[in-house]
Amino acid sequence: MNRIRSPWSRRMFLAALILLQGCGGGDSKSNSNGIPPPPVLTGPEFLYVGAGNSSPATGPTELLMFPIDFNTGALGSSTTITAKGSIVGTVGDPFGRVLYTTEDGVGIHEYSINGSTGALTEFSGSPFATAVNGSVFTDTQNKFFYIGGCVFTRSSTGALTASPTGCPPSGVGTKAAVDSGDKFVFFNCDNRGEAVCVTTPDSTTGALTLVTQTNELFANFYMPNDEAVHPSGKFVYSSGPFVAFAPPPLPPPAAFEKIAVFSLDRSAGQLSILAQLDLQFAADNMVMALDPAGKFLYAVDSTKILAFSINAADGSLAPIAGSPFAGQHKFSLGANVFHVDPAGKFLYLTALDSNAIFGYRIDPATGALSPLPGSPFPIGAIPLTLSVVRTP
Repeated sequence: MNRIRSPWSRRMFLAALILLQGCGGGDSKSNSNGIPPPPVLTGPEFLYVGAGNSSPATGPTELLMFPIDFNTGALGSSTTITAKGSIVGTVGDPFGRVLYTTEDGVGIHEYSINGSTGALTEFSGSPFATAVNGSVFTDTQNKFFYIGGCVFTRSSTGALTASPTGCPPSGVGTKAAVDSGDKFVFFNCDNRGEAVCVTTPDSTTGALTLVTQTNELFANFYMPNDEAVHPSGKFVYSSGPFVAFAPPPLPPPAAFEKIAVFSLDRSAGQLSILAQLDLQFAADNMVMALDPAGKFLYAVDSTKILAFSINAADGSLAPIAGSPFAGQHKFSLGANVFHVDPAGKFLYLTALDSNAIFGYRIDPATGALSPLPGSPFPIGAIPLTLSVVRTP
């Protein structure tokens, strides 16, 4: 066995090792777009629920915070921040330090998160007045905050400034999925004859530019509700109702649910269809959630949760034993309502028809779901949106 026998030789060895790592030796700390990933989060988890009014029902307008039991997934006692308008959007930053909410008629609230208790402290200048239509998300570095694709730049002090050219291109829908490499943002398309719109964010301004697809992906009879992008950045999923074409005077056949699987050319931003899962269920709103490791995909509508394992090589989906899992949930389609926690252990879902949060444990080996103890969790308000945050 060779040994480093002197302090001088040990110093030379360490210098060479550092130089090797700096030149690309050892483990890479950046993703495919050269952006360092957020650190691994190891602190406690908290569930933030935005509540408000959903016609014809009425209820308190507030933001609720629940500590999550990391062993069981059960929700602890809540703390509440009252609001003037309904809380229609929530999202945590990838570092587990900031929570954004959107309040109807008010704008964007930005809070720092206490890493031990989950308590929220509002940033100076918050709330930031703006319209709050559309889903909310951030890039992986928390440089930009988006509402339905309209971008706000974030300063080092947390101040949000709307970009004068930052709203999404024409034809882009309201639901979005962010590539883990910050190279693309995917939307459900609006009247484009395609399932998924692909956009590229400007690294300086955050503004989104539409990538024209060379192949027409779907006919106009597909109406996707939601998108999800695999953590590898190689696959994109789209869910929603589909109506097959029937030439007049034949009546159109009954609509059914569909999940489409695409491969992504990361150099050109082009999508290619890999598979279409025609689900023989009546057409319904359907949204999706991926576990952080990209092993499982879940899709939910108002009566059931579908669960699939993901083939890491080709992105294909295989039903998990026990799927579909029964449930009765009505949710707000434009919001974040269906969320796997950052540790990949639990799945949470809003149910605005029962004023409750449904919770499930994810079997780490199979992806099968089992109800959490105490689920559904009544919250005494109408849950419109939720986010699970794990702190550093």
